[in-house]
Amino acid sequence: MGTIQSAIAHGAAMALAAHCKLAMAVGLGDLQWRPWLLRIWSAFVGGGAGAVAATFANVSIDSITHTPLSLHQVAIRAGLTFLLAGALHLAVFLSSQPAPPEGDDKKETK
Repeated sequence: MGTIQSAIAHGAAMALAAHCKLAMAVGLGDLQWRPWLLRIWSAFVGGGAGAVAATFANVSIDSITHTPLSLHQVAIRAGLTFLLAGALHLAVFLSSQPAPPEGDDKKETK
């Protein structure tokens, strides 16, 4: 992942972790929120990135036998595929780890 994407991913995860401070105030503070939220973000972006690559491969193969698509049409297909594949990878992650693990939030597990 590039520097800009890493910064965006880190910023989004930090915003989500800050939002979870409300949950900590009601007694959920001993859960490891930050690493879990980072993994959620990674699952979504990882699934979407693979989908975008597949979309461009599909469009390049399809344009040989059919009418080529405009850049706008390719971008729409890539965006929709990103969202759907990202949601699928997110659902798979949440099915394996539906809640953050217990423990001290400052000790991140790898």
